[in-house]
Amino acid sequence: MGEIATNLGALFTADFWAMGGHAFFVWTAYAVTVIVLGAVTAASIAATRRRERELAALDPDRAARRGGAATRAQATEDA
Repeated sequence: MGEIATNLGALFTADFWAMGGHAFFVWTAYAVTVIVLGAVTAASIAATRRRERELAALDPDRAARRGGAATRAQATEDA
């Protein structure tokens, strides 16, 4: 059990965070990765929402077909 505590204690040492002199490269790589993944995720969500709006404009009944029973009931009442 003492060995685990020693290994966990190593996480909080300056040597670990300095990463043997490669900390700048490592932390920059992590930051760039997080930024790129965030941008790709945001672009994907935006494109999906844009396509959904385009489809809704082309086919207004699409929402009624895709919706649940409550949506179908409302569409029937509106007709």
